[in-house]
Amino acid sequence: MHTVDEIVQAISALQRTDTTALVAIDGHGGSGKSTLACALGNRLTDATIVHCDHLRAAPDKPAWRVRLNAQVIEPLLNGRPARYAHEDWITGELIEWCTIEAGGFVIIEGISVLHSDLVAPWDLKIWVDCPPDLRLKRGSSSRR
Repeated sequence: MHTVDEIVQAISALQRTDTTALVAIDGHGGSGKSTLACALGNRLTDATIVHCDHLRAAPDKPAWRVRLNAQVIEPLLNGRPARYAHEDWITGELIEWCTIEAGGFVIIEGISVLHSDLVAPWDLKIWVDCPPDLRLKRGSSSRR
């Protein structure tokens, strides 16, 4: 188990001038991935967060990983800006385009971001875990 301070130190040690440092945060639903990503983003001066929930309207369809590779990971690995759109959860349409400049830290969080379909040579991989009953409680309270 690591504290936010320890994770911030580990990410800060990845600082580069010529490439983007890619950080993956994975875990089960309701485990605290988004909360951790936001806490890290608030502490790091040059960090951008990509929430994979914005890339997929249907979590069971792997097409979001194809988009994440093509629109975010591959451009950043090649020193180019990334450009991706949020997917509307009701219509499935791509809306609200976002741009991420190459360099700094990009934290990508979401269920299965460590899946082998993703081409990222992650600089840091983080798995967030918590008891199943707490995850279920968080999930049910978010639906109210």
